Amino acid sequence: VRAVRIVAATSLNETIDAYLAQVAVSFRPTSVVSATGILGRFASHMAQSHPDVTGAADIGRPQIETYKIWLAARPGVKGRRASVNTICASLSTVRMFFERIIEWGWIDAPPRSPIFAGDIPRRDEPLPKFLDDPTFALFMRAARAETRPLLRLSVELLARTGMRVGELCTLEVDAVVLIGEIHWLRIPVGKLHNDRYIRLHPQLVDMLVEWTESPDAGVRGLLLTNDGRPLTRHAVCRMLNRITKAA
Repeated sequence: VRAVRIVAATSLNETIDAYLAQVAVSFRPTSVVSATGILGRFASHMAQSHPDVTGAADIGRPQIETYKIWLAARPGVKGRRASVNTICASLSTVRMFFERIIEWGWIDAPPRSPIFAGDIPRRDEPLPKFLDDPTFALFMRAARAETRPLLRLSVELLARTGMRVGELCTLEVDAVVLIGEIHWLRIPVGKLHNDRYIRLHPQLVDMLVEWTESPDAGVRGLLLTNDGRPLTRHAVCRMLNRITKAA
């Protein structure tokens, strides 16, 4: 039934739904959510600006050119116009949609992708932000003066391992591994798509041993929790803002 639906899809919405069902098998869940939003907005634009378009096969350069202008004019975060990165992500996702349904030989596919490589703007590549040594020393001094063990431990883990905030929030209770006489932190599969082990500083090992006696250690199988609740990016951001203000 699924195969018949894919081949026979004739409306743009049906084709997009079938496409999302296919890529959900291989894409990460967050990527599917992103593609769903972008392609949904693309379909809405086609319905409003090009009511004569019934399926993906009807979309050509005229429709894409109005879509590009619409993208550039859309308000972004805090009312500003969409960033170059947002425009790039949207056009790249729609282009991938066309290229794949063409490659798969679907009936509702144009002869070739109406989005070209030159349509996609170059991404902004600013230098990474960082703290100079004196500023970092002030930041860490303020962190170590904090009375909350969770806050101190979270900052030390981020600073000494280089892990991402999302990885910190999902560390499991057995993340600390003793190999020989050396303690390592196992960071599970994340953005890099593989487990990795980071050698732990002895001071950090002592902090983790002390943390195991906390009532927030090991709740729900997580290494770190906040009053029994899983850590979130927003909670960690608030911690970092508090230390920044103190520093």
